[in-house]
Amino acid sequence: MDEALEDFNTKRALEAYDLLFNARDYDMASQYWSPGFVQRAPQFPKSRHELIDFVRQLPETLKFDCQLVVAEDDYVALYGKYTGLGAKRKNRVCSHLLRLKDGVIVEQWSVTADE
Repeated sequence: MDEALEDFNTKRALEAYDLLFNARDYDMASQYWSPGFVQRAPQFPKSRHELIDFVRQLPETLKFDCQLVVAEDDYVALYGKYTGLGAKRKNRVCSHLLRLKDGVIVEQWSVTADE
């Protein structure tokens, strides 16, 4: 295992999610997702552009709270919770498996469920 690579990828993944979901800095966040980004989960937007547009439409109160991170080589798994989805929506727990290349997210698999 390359601990330096895993630490770097973990830091980049957490920064990406914080910028997109918490800070809502779409321009900065877009730098963390590859232009060729592919989402492998069928229920989520497939490209970087679609993902950012999707998040723009979510309530400003939405936040992502990462509770566990596991990394190995180019892969980082984030387990956490989305809160602030609105009065009529439950919080969502999630697991995201990310593949990074040179510190940029190139591929993602996601699973979410009501808390």
